[in-house]
Amino acid sequence: MPELAEVEIARRCLTRWTVGRRIVAVDVIDARVVATPESVLRDALVGASIARWERRGKQLLAVAGEHALLAHLGMTGKWVSSPAPGALRHACIRLETEEGAVTYTDVRRFGEVRLECISAARTRLAALGPDAWDAPMSPVELHGSLARTARPLVQALMDQSRVAGLGNIAVIEAAFRAGLHPLTPASDLGLAACTELLRAIREHLAMVLGRDDGEPVAYVSEGAENPFLVYGRRGEGCPRCAATLAATSHAGRPVVWCEACQPKEHATA
Repeated sequence: MPELAEVEIARRCLTRWTVGRRIVAVDVIDARVVATPESVLRDALVGASIARWERRGKQLLAVAGEHALLAHLGMTGKWVSSPAPGALRHACIRLETEEGAVTYTDVRRFGEVRLECISAARTRLAALGPDAWDAPMSPVELHGSLARTARPLVQALMDQSRVAGLGNIAVIEAAFRAGLHPLTPASDLGLAACTELLRAIREHLAMVLGRDDGEPVAYVSEGAENPFLVYGRRGEGCPRCAATLAATSHAGRPVVWCEACQPKEHATA
């Protein structure tokens, strides 16, 4: 599932594949994902060069001429330069440049691609919270933000207006690294716990970004190797103490933790 680190890797790939290249064709394959009509996309983009790809949280933005192409990868979205034959049935939009093409594929069709003027696109991204990687909060800022909500930590940190880029996987992994129970009420976290949490978020994101090999990320849901410490490992041994990992579902998402390493009472420190 694409979260901040996976979307950042996508941005790096798209930068190598397309920046400085003129768009010669735009093909919309699945209008359920592409929010802008094909004719409008062609009028705006064909003949323009892609100046850069930007990212804030889990949102991608391509600047091309006077327009911006916004892309949100949803749960299974992926930009590829040479899609495997089997992936073509999931293709949604194809951008052809003078030196090659990129295709957005999305198995579950929860992503979105849309065209906006640059100012409107930047306004949309400005509504997001600070980027968890490029502009992380200070411990005091995070503590102040979490103090205003009694929602469980795993839910509070996925609020993109609070922190941009964190998804269920990142929060579960960061909570484990910080020794915090993921269902602890966010307002219960003390300043020391917030300091540890920020360190843990950074460690998790650095780990995923460190796996960047220049190719699009293969998601665990696609059968890729699971690189995470506890996510997706319900019933396995804790990598820290070997106790059996506990799990439940919250707001429709899996939550995994170690009852020995992540007691709720630590959060108030």
